Amino acid sequence: MPKGIKTPRAAYSIDWLQCVCVVPGGYEPTWVTEVSPQNDKCGNHRRYQLRDGAYYIRGYEFQKEVWWDNYCVAHIACKPRQEHLPIDHGAIKLENSALYVADWFFILTDILATLKWEVRKISRVDLCCDFNYFIGGLLPSTFLRNYICKNGHSYVRIGSNKFCTYGLKDMRKTSFDSIRWGSRQNGVSVYMYNKSRELKEVKNKPYIRALWKKCDLSQALDVWRVEISITSQGLGLKSLSDQMFHTLFVDDLKEPNAPKRFFQCYAAKYFRFLRTDPTAKRKRDLKEVPLLALDANCPMRPQEISESTDCGRMEKIISKRLGQMYDEVREGNFQDRSALMDAIYKVKSVFDAHHDIKDQRAYTEDKVAYDMQSPLRSAFHLPQQEAQYYALTKARHSLAYWSNITTLISKAIINHIKNAHSASPPPRTEVRHSNTLTTYPSIPNITPKFVSDFVASFFDEWDEQHIK
Repeated sequence: MPKGIKTPRAAYSIDWLQCVCVVPGGYEPTWVTEVSPQNDKCGNHRRYQLRDGAYYIRGYEFQKEVWWDNYCVAHIACKPRQEHLPIDHGAIKLENSALYVADWFFILTDILATLKWEVRKISRVDLCCDFNYFIGGLLPSTFLRNYICKNGHSYVRIGSNKFCTYGLKDMRKTSFDSIRWGSRQNGVSVYMYNKSRELKEVKNKPYIRALWKKCDLSQALDVWRVEISITSQGLGLKSLSDQMFHTLFVDDLKEPNAPKRFFQCYAAKYFRFLRTDPTAKRKRDLKEVPLLALDANCPMRPQEISESTDCGRMEKIISKRLGQMYDEVREGNFQDRSALMDAIYKVKSVFDAHHDIKDQRAYTEDKVAYDMQSPLRSAFHLPQQEAQYYALTKARHSLAYWSNITTLISKAIINHIKNAHSASPPPRTEVRHSNTLTTYPSIPNITPKFVSDFVASFFDEWDEQHIK
């Protein structure tokens, strides 16, 4: 941000929080009124009541509202309708007003302790920044109108510039009230809209106005909001210092400054704009315009994971190379071609199983002991403990980790070949059992270096593209 320009006041908040939970046995709560096991800051045990409500969490049969002191504080659901979901899946969503109190995290953990549920992961969280004007006094309404209507002296977003907008046109002017960048199906969507008008025309929320007053926002001017909506695919964060991968969890949001810190972290990637210039020939020649106060030294960067394409890209490359190795051996004139093909096929099957399990993120971190079969652990020397596996998944985007994986693949193939010659050679047979390696006296032209170089060859191209 340029020196001498005053940073406008802003109010940061969490406006939506919904989590997937583990429901022991999948059983619905049997109580109507229950006293919580935890003490609040006054030393009291809160009394919660379950009531029927109009709000519906999609995908579950059992739906209830949680009330405390005559206020609805949360919505819960269990007994999933989808057959592919485990029976112990549940969900909890904090009421909007509960997110604006100082002890919202205690409310969440207190309700879960009363239910005896545990949070599995965040399914959606909205991080918000409310303000009257941008840095330098630029009005959000002016910015929005120029972004949509002008080209020569306007703005262009860093990243995708596909958007949807909502406005009003009369005889003399056109006004815009809101805009959304990113599809609702994406892991991260960004909204900017006139929050004052929404509170006036849709539903007044005194607790939001109280937050504005606390942060010295002027209510004589329109208050605008930039809202970053994050679903399960957008929870990934990568450390810029050691390239470790972290998944945003509900515990990360409990600190008072967490809404501001993580909003700035996501806005540094998803809410940045350049000022257009008719004389510029390339987009990279444009200058960035500061709009919101962002942390230039933010230690983490969002890394969205797509279940269909982005997630597992390197795994697919390795699997493809193993397939190429199999075809090359099959078409070659090696003396022990069948043994080599069988060894490579087994290693590729093990690796593909590891790839498939990792892609199913809902199960990878929660059911490691169930999903990770012993042949997979032994072939790749994967850790046996769940806590160790968390560290492994965080490091999976590291080049050093995948270099190690290729080494382990190579060793696995060589060990298969070595074991094939450890016993006395039986007579050759035309038909062999798929789970048994036939032993042969020699394998000419195939060395450990050949296998290792073949599997790891793609890293040459990867180094050129990413390690500079």
